[in-house]
Amino acid sequence: MSKISTAIDYYVSQMATLFPNKTRVPNPYSLPDNNSLFLRDGYGIKVEGVALDRQDYKHFSEAYDIGLIFCRELLRVDSNYTNFDTAVKNLMEDHFTAREFFYDTDNMNSTIDRIQLGGTGPVSFLLAGNAHYLFIETSISTTIREVF
Repeated sequence: MSKISTAIDYYVSQMATLFPNKTRVPNPYSLPDNNSLFLRDGYGIKVEGVALDRQDYKHFSEAYDIGLIFCRELLRVDSNYTNFDTAVKNLMEDHFTAREFFYDTDNMNSTIDRIQLGGTGPVSFLLAGNAHYLFIETSISTTIREVF
């Protein structure tokens, strides 16, 4: 098994530990394709891209951008902004908890050489079926050294 498999397994296990009351979204690449049960209070993990940095013969580093997605169901009451505010605050707390944990080198897996925090997108609205959701996505760059 390559180091990237180990690194992805690390994110999967740590997110489950950090957020035991949340449901993992099966398809984080297309949120509307998931059952509403997963989107009510869930998270997703996806690989967004890879940058190669060759160092010398047979040694190289790859920086994998790992996307962490958090979603919450929005229980709408038309003229009530409190539900929006609460959902946004909860998403931001989830986002902060994950970034704080993964950026702490004491929590870093030995397979990973470096973690850099990437950007975070805006809180976005999703209509799936008859339900309304808010979601946010943050990126973490994970550098791994490989030898061929």
